[in-house]
Amino acid sequence: MNSRLNCRLVICRLRFLGHDLIFVSTKPAAGQLAEFEADLTRHLAGRAAERLIFGDISSRSGGPASSDLAEATRLALHIDARLGLGSEGPIWRGRDLDAYLDDDPENAARVRARLMEAEQRAMVILEQNRNLLVAMAETLNERGILEELEAWLGKVAPEG
Repeated sequence: MNSRLNCRLVICRLRFLGHDLIFVSTKPAAGQLAEFEADLTRHLAGRAAERLIFGDISSRSGGPASSDLAEATRLALHIDARLGLGSEGPIWRGRDLDAYLDDDPENAARVRARLMEAEQRAMVILEQNRNLLVAMAETLNERGILEELEAWLGKVAPEG
């Protein structure tokens, strides 16, 4: 089957220098592992942008339960323990997911590795679009708004 038929266009939001930047990507149809991996990458794009532009990350990438890092961690946990798409195969664990991490260091290592891979994917995409990222951030910083969004999005280099 042609994977292009299973894709849909997604606009990804990235917080940078106090502003939202938007990138476009294609994602597989709902419920596939590749879609969840793309979501993890999107959640960790702000963290990757900080590392790329500033050379390090700040505590803003973590924090409250509503943070992108918390959302990514929950999603990685669900992939591994509830969706049947993780290393344990077709299994659903109904127990507390914090305990899933706390009770077995291997579980925590798998989830951490999945998050680190997603952040690396985000870094690659942002590196490919670094000039655009900086231009968008500068424009937002100067104007407080990013007009003609479609024109900006048309400049995003294709993934890969």
